[in-house]
Amino acid sequence: MTLQFHFGHTFQDTYRVGDRIRWGGNDKGTPGQERAEAIGYQEPCATCGLDEDREYVLLFERDVLTGDHRYALPEDLVRLDHES
Repeated sequence: MTLQFHFGHTFQDTYRVGDRIRWGGNDKGTPGQERAEAIGYQEPCATCGLDEDREYVLLFERDVLTGDHRYALPEDLVRLDHES
C-alpha cells in the first residue's frame, strides 16, 4: 500500500517503513518529536488494484516512519489538520 502524507519535508519524497524522514524545505510538523502522527492518504495499488477512498493515521517516532497505522476517524482528521 502506498500512502501520501504531509509531514517533514513535503516535496514528494518516497519513504519505506523504518526510514527517517527529511526536513529542510516546505516542512510540516516539528522535527525530532518522540511520537508524532500524520494523516496518510491512500493511493491506488498498482499490484492488486485496491482503490479505497480512506485516510489513515501514520505513526512516526523521532522522525522515523514506524509502519504503525490505523484507519483515521473523523476526529483524527480535524485534530491532525489543526496540528499541521
